[in-house]
Amino acid sequence: MKSLTKILLSLGLVGLLQADSKVSSNLESRTQQTNKVAQVPFPTQYGTIVFTKNTDSAIHIYVIGQRHHSPLEEKKKPDAEVGRIQKNIYRICEYLIKSLGVELILDEGLDADKDHSIDRDYVRSTVMRRFGRDFPGFQAIIRYDDVALERTLTEVPEVDAAGLLMVNYDINVQGIENVDLHKMAMKTIGAENLFDVIGNQLRSHWALISAHSVLEREVEKGRLRSGRVVIIIGNAHLSNMQRLIEGNGFDLSKLDPELKSLFPPDLGEFYKDADTGYTLIKT
Repeated sequence: MKSLTKILLSLGLVGLLQADSKVSSNLESRTQQTNKVAQVPFPTQYGTIVFTKNTDSAIHIYVIGQRHHSPLEEKKKPDAEVGRIQKNIYRICEYLIKSLGVELILDEGLDADKDHSIDRDYVRSTVMRRFGRDFPGFQAIIRYDDVALERTLTEVPEVDAAGLLMVNYDINVQGIENVDLHKMAMKTIGAENLFDVIGNQLRSHWALISAHSVLEREVEKGRLRSGRVVIIIGNAHLSNMQRLIEGNGFDLSKLDPELKSLFPPDLGEFYKDADTGYTLIKT
């Protein structure tokens, strides 16, 4: 069986090493807003910017960390707490859409290899069933009313922040999860370890690889006018991603050789030298 290192090289890493220049070239020919600067301050009541790099880059990845540690723990949270977290994510994304021209949201848990644009009709019909003819009024209210927004994201569990943004702003929502690698990792390190320190480091790698890959795909399909993209993922990944982006990587010397093979060895240097811009935001 092929090692995950070889699979990463074949599915993502080789393309990733060439992605920035290719995407940048495509974007420069398609858009006039790659260097758009926010005229409105970041809404600090919803989150905190913890790291930035290359803020003027035409390709910029905004990572919004949400407060959960694993799907099992997320299910134990009170509905109101989940609604509050989703409200914060919605408002931050709304700011990035309006102020910086973000057109693509990548959601943790959605398969990166599938086109999720077809989900828009399902989300829209779900919301419409909840609000019916009052939907236009509802859209107007939640633009300014945090209480109404939070209540909606609490009472309509089928729709999260990304789904509601898809309906209200016609935003492109895709995934960052590599299902094949996810399954192989569970066989290698066990499902119970996929959300521990090592598992989170591995999934942080995947998320950043997928972000570049999906961004390139959406540009080639002509569905993006800017290179600004949002990743929604657990807060636990933010510190891992910062280390990768800074080119520091992880200390893998003490790991079992089979487990070590799950980590692409040279990604750290790529992140360190790449021109991609990054902003990490904690909610």
